[in-house]
Amino acid sequence: MSSSLETTRPEALDALREAIHEVVAYRQDPTNRRRLDVASAKIKSALKDDPGYLRAIYYDAIVDDLMGRSAEASPKYEQVLRTARADSTFLQEVQYNLGVAYYHGYSWSSLDKAIPEFTRVLAETKDPSLRILAMSGRAQAYAMHMIPPIPANVDLSLVVRYSRLCQADIRPVLSRGSRLWRALTGRSVDRSAEKAAEWAAHNASGMRRMYLTDYWEHLDTDQRLKCGENPKSTVLEIVGSALIDLAKAEAVRPRDWANWCDMASAHMRLGRSEPNVEKANVHFAEAVAQLTEVTKELRPNYGFALYELGRVYRLWGKFDEAANYLNAALKIPKHEREVGDTRVNLELDRAKAKSKEYP
Repeated sequence: MSSSLETTRPEALDALREAIHEVVAYRQDPTNRRRLDVASAKIKSALKDDPGYLRAIYYDAIVDDLMGRSAEASPKYEQVLRTARADSTFLQEVQYNLGVAYYHGYSWSSLDKAIPEFTRVLAETKDPSLRILAMSGRAQAYAMHMIPPIPANVDLSLVVRYSRLCQADIRPVLSRGSRLWRALTGRSVDRSAEKAAEWAAHNASGMRRMYLTDYWEHLDTDQRLKCGENPKSTVLEIVGSALIDLAKAEAVRPRDWANWCDMASAHMRLGRSEPNVEKANVHFAEAVAQLTEVTKELRPNYGFALYELGRVYRLWGKFDEAANYLNAALKIPKHEREVGDTRVNLELDRAKAKSKEYP
């Protein structure tokens, strides 16, 4: 079977055009996930007419990733990179999206694939929109890398390192008009790319602060300074700042399922750390409400949100509810759940032991 970026079959071309329309519409309104189902059906129709249509394979990967199937998206991006004869800007765009798909694997092994892809795009592309997207994507990957695979085996030096790397990437993206911005972009940037990068940078900043608080009390003054935070700040103050970052992301792209999960996780941390029981209950209840909205509307039956609901209820002292949600998370295939069996089973064991241990 021969492969080509374009197609000579009108039916395949028309089907892909309709699919792209649905993808664009979904990105403007990510609450309407039905558009992704329509796009997927159109792309499959295009590929039935022309199985070697690489642009259709590329959009098939985009839809897979948007639907939470990053493990299925990555090989398709890799196929396009191997076989497409196209201008460098398009291939760099594919490479950026491959980095995004790797990032959505969330494990350290996936993040260790994502970061070099983003770095390669930054080194090679002259497209200003791709540069800010790659830098903000890398910032998110650095923030996520602050989470150790096993909480008890944390390397604090890595927490500090990835916090600093994340901050270094966030700063130019959010400094529009400054010398840093001009050095990054060189010229005007597509507005949709600018908004996407701004969202990702605010989200990365919120994650960075949130994950930093998990080990804040174990960091010495020098380590805290290296993380760019006031060493005298409390966990409550830093998580409060994280929520402000995440609220800024929400203002750029409302009702994004990933950012809602992060806002809920921040409220969970506030509930855990708040000494006032009534205030803690308010934060736990808000976390439950946001995660429930994710599992019901924004990304139905999302495995990580079910897992996080289990964590919220466990830290809240509602151990039966915690176990129910953690068992529900285990029923979701691991590649769709986006949190490993080890983590879920650790939380389940803690729930059964009626433990509020953290992290």
